[in-house]
Parts: sequence; structure tokens; C-alpha cells
Amino acid sequence: MPKKSARPKPTASDREREDDIFRRASAAYKRSLAGTAATPQQPSRESSSFTGINTYELRNVRGVLARFSVGKDDRIRRLEDAA
Repeated sequence: MPKKSARPKPTASDREREDDIFRRASAAYKRSLAGTAATPQQPSRESSSFTGINTYELRNVRGVLARFSVGKDDRIRRLEDAA
């Protein structure tokens, strides 16, 4: 008998919501580097994901690019980098 997953499968609306958050987080990440000497890296949709109930990590193959807090209304706010 197959083992049941503890986490439910994402629905189409869940994927659309996460795609929208990824697009907005990518744009915010690039805007945050405007006017600096830093070159923005290309985020990866496959590597980026929610890491908690309301925290989204924008990642690429090299690691975390930025972390965002996601509000109840899906408003995103960049969290300070832990250095």
C-alpha cells in the first residue's frame, strides 16, 4: 500500500500564487540592487520556495539571493540579510 504524503498536493491556484510571488520577488530583488555595483544574479523558479508559513526564499544554484516575508494579502517585504 502506498504511503500517504503528510503534505497535500499543491493545487493550480497554489502554483499560480507561488508563480506570482516568484515574479514579484525577482523584480524586487533586481530593484534592490539598482544603483549599486552588485550585479543581480538570475533567480531559479525551481530552487525558490516557501521556507515557512510566510517566508519565501528567492534562490539560484549558488544559494539564497533574498528572503521575503509574505503577508496575508500576499504583499511581500524583503527581510534583512543575516550577515
